[in-house]
Amino acid sequence: MLQKVTDRITFFLLQNQMLNEGEQEWCSYLLQKKIMTWISMAILFLVGSIIANPICTFVFLENLVFLRTRANGYHAKTPRKCLMFGIFVVLVAFMFIRVMRPNLFFNIAMIVAGVIIMWYVYPAMDKKTTAIIRENKEKLRRRVIVELIMASVLIAFSNEKIVILMSYFSMSIVVTAGTILMTKRKEECL
Repeated sequence: MLQKVTDRITFFLLQNQMLNEGEQEWCSYLLQKKIMTWISMAILFLVGSIIANPICTFVFLENLVFLRTRANGYHAKTPRKCLMFGIFVVLVAFMFIRVMRPNLFFNIAMIVAGVIIMWYVYPAMDKKTTAIIRENKEKLRRRVIVELIMASVLIAFSNEKIVILMSYFSMSIVVTAGTILMTKRKEECL
């Protein structure tokens, strides 16, 4: 069904000369990817909001999406598996936060662990590394520095609500770090 929708959109763009001949397949693929991403985010937001609340869920997903687009990490073989994996990760992460009863030490430990993994494990640079990966690594490291500064400010002014929000923020760092480790492990096994 999604294929039919994206093919119709692509055909419309081609007919109205908004797309060049030979770019249909590429356009259709990108549209499918974007639509699946938005559907996945809507479902994950709904699931997260049921377990936590919309603000905590937004903080988690915003940070996760930003970090994952830069860090890459584990990718499921099909969109359906990706969605199921995403729902599973959100459920586990949010339940873990509820069980651990968030506190300042918990947040700091998660942030430090996630940052160390993202800083040192993210794709090793070698002569074959592409410019895009190098650029993403630089962007990721800049974001990690900004996040450490933000976390420090939040810690300085922490109250119960901020500690809870920080738990979702720091969990997104840990989840991203986990996907990087999963990818590294998969590469080592090949």
